[in-house]
Amino acid sequence: MNVSISVVLPVYNSASTLERCLQALSLQSFNNFELIVVDNGSTDSSLAIIESWLEKFPAGMRLIQESRQGAAAARNSGVRASRGHWLAFTDSDCEPDQDWLSTGWKLIAKNSPEAMAGSAWGTMQGGLSAKLLGLTTLSIGLQEHWRDSNGETGANGFATANFWIEKVLFDQLHGFDEELTVSGEDYDLCARIYALHKRILYSPSLKVLHHHAPGVSDLLSKAVRYGRAHGMLFDRYGRPGLYFDLFGGHRKTIAIRKKIWLNLVSADKKTVFLLLLSLIWPGCFVLVLLYPLLPAHFLRQRAEMQCGKLGLFEAYAMGWLMILRSLAFTVGRIQGRQPGVWVC
Repeated sequence: MNVSISVVLPVYNSASTLERCLQALSLQSFNNFELIVVDNGSTDSSLAIIESWLEKFPAGMRLIQESRQGAAAARNSGVRASRGHWLAFTDSDCEPDQDWLSTGWKLIAKNSPEAMAGSAWGTMQGGLSAKLLGLTTLSIGLQEHWRDSNGETGANGFATANFWIEKVLFDQLHGFDEELTVSGEDYDLCARIYALHKRILYSPSLKVLHHHAPGVSDLLSKAVRYGRAHGMLFDRYGRPGLYFDLFGGHRKTIAIRKKIWLNLVSADKKTVFLLLLSLIWPGCFVLVLLYPLLPAHFLRQRAEMQCGKLGLFEAYAMGWLMILRSLAFTVGRIQGRQPGVWVC
């Protein structure tokens, strides 16, 4: 039997979200697909949940065991077992839209891409940290567009929470880099797609809902991991130069042979600047207390885009969390830098 799409789903200790993910995949309006679930050594009840779905899943579903740790190894193992012409990746904490696969197939017929990505908006559920992640991660934009460049800093990619690629291209790229066990293997794959002078289509109509884990520790640990990946990507794919990210989304570039990237407008650096200013003029400390209102305003706007609402006090508290996450991201970027490369 010819299979149009192989959905590859890596699973590691995902019992709290896996049921919703499998339920959403079972309700797809598109029928010509197979689901390959790759258990990556789960120690919770994830494996039992997967096995309970094997018989009742309406489309073809297979379970693969992968002992090598990391999402890259798990996804590569799933792809090796796949039969589809196209590969569609999502995560076990995601809930694909009912028309996810049918929308993707229509986009393929209309645009003839070799790789695609879609949105992965979070929910307005859970505590402050879960809401913050839901409002600020993996939401690339509201307009359909193509990307064909990794950018100056090497981090212009897409996440595998909602990523599609032709299997022949995936094989040509030799899959995900399994040495990247912490984070960044998805953006690394995108960089190698661009290196072949190929484009990636982004469409917001390709929808996945992302459920984020609660807790500040999870928020900060994710930020550190993403920061490390940023440092790694800049080392691998960034162009030589001195880059200053400035206010208003502007970037100042100075041509040098080394790679140095300084983001001077991240929330943590703005807060540090205001704290230093208050040491000189103590009255400026009130600006430190007022600054979280700016990210709070941004978060309330994002919530309205998702037809949700945030109270001012709740948004203000999330503003402080946004500053902490920004600091953790900076720490990760410093940890992830390579010798001779500076990123902060």
